[in-house]
Amino acid sequence: MKLRTKLMIMLSLVAIYSSITVWGLVVVIDNNRAFVPPYGKSIIIAILITIILLITVLVANYFSKSLSNPIKDIRTITHKIASNEFDITLNIKGDDEVEDLAKDIEHMSRKLKKSYDRLKSESDMKNQFINIVAHELRSPIQPILSYIGLIKDGLVEKEEAFKIIDSEGHRLQKLANDILDSARIESDTFDYHMQKIKINDKIHKVSDSLRPTLNKDVELELKLEDNVQIIADPDRLYQMFANILSNAIKFTKKGKIKIKTHLLPQDIEIEVSDTGGGIPQGLIPRLFEKFATRTVGAEQSHGTGLGLFISKAIVAAHKGNISVYNNDQGGATFTIVLPIAN
Repeated sequence: MKLRTKLMIMLSLVAIYSSITVWGLVVVIDNNRAFVPPYGKSIIIAILITIILLITVLVANYFSKSLSNPIKDIRTITHKIASNEFDITLNIKGDDEVEDLAKDIEHMSRKLKKSYDRLKSESDMKNQFINIVAHELRSPIQPILSYIGLIKDGLVEKEEAFKIIDSEGHRLQKLANDILDSARIESDTFDYHMQKIKINDKIHKVSDSLRPTLNKDVELELKLEDNVQIIADPDRLYQMFANILSNAIKFTKKGKIKIKTHLLPQDIEIEVSDTGGGIPQGLIPRLFEKFATRTVGAEQSHGTGLGLFISKAIVAAHKGNISVYNNDQGGATFTIVLPIAN
């Protein structure tokens, strides 16, 4: 049998490129059949075109689904994000562009969740702050108004009434100052006027001022080393020490409150320890946050719970550090470390 040459006709009417392969169609026709009458050629061409169109439709449908399905998944996820559902995972496989888009959406969702949680926390804190301030404002105002009424009606001794009014007035003033100071700290407008001062002089001044408020069964003891100088704002430093010492006085019903200093190579360490009830261990990590101290001892009145928040900001502004721990024998110790002036 004679060898017959074959004619290879490659019809590349459609070439579809993907990351995997190149699509094409190869048709091998015997040369005797290739040169057939015109009507025969028309039939063959029609069949070939039909086959090519069918393959084209199938391939196009495959790639359409491979692209449209991930897009549908992405669209579903975006609707969830719009409804504040941020915990999402997109397991999408496809073209590099589609996978990159899915990763970008996941990253965006995580960032949105952080922003949403932060804004929600700030909103909750503002609502809590308003409720606390409203409550604390009523507390001193009510007795002031009551005693003014009693004085008018002659139902109470004026000296006794004035003593209560004066006490509640100072409490109201401290509340207003704490609120303003807290706002200034957060807006970075809390002013400091630094100068050289002797640390022991400031400790003595605060102690002498608050000694009359001690419970009768409580002793205040000072054990101070050399009277070194530091660079500080005297008023802000007084405010910080007063906050720490007044807390110790408030929670110590009997025993001793001790203030002592210890010289370090470049710093002065001040400890304020008491024999009160101590601090719940779970509260210590957030003790210097706003409102945290309101949860200590439900029987006590704690004001706004801003004192320690303000104290920490003051110490930080003096390039120092403040910390707290519970004593083994009961009570708590606050430690303040401040740099010594060169």
